[in-house]
Amino acid sequence: MIGELQTIVARDLPFIMLLYPDGAYAYNASVYDGWAFMTGQGVFHKLSLLPEAARP
Repeated sequence: MIGELQTIVARDLPFIMLLYPDGAYAYNASVYDGWAFMTGQGVFHKLSLLPEAARP
């Protein structure tokens, strides 16, 4: 169902985000250095927790 919802939103664009929060994020690279920056999300999002090979 989530996949269908994403398809509908991408196709119909029922809303447009006018503001994407951005910020500066500090992290300890010796603990975890797999963060992936995503515009509008920073580095704290679910893709950063996936192995790099599994990221879109």
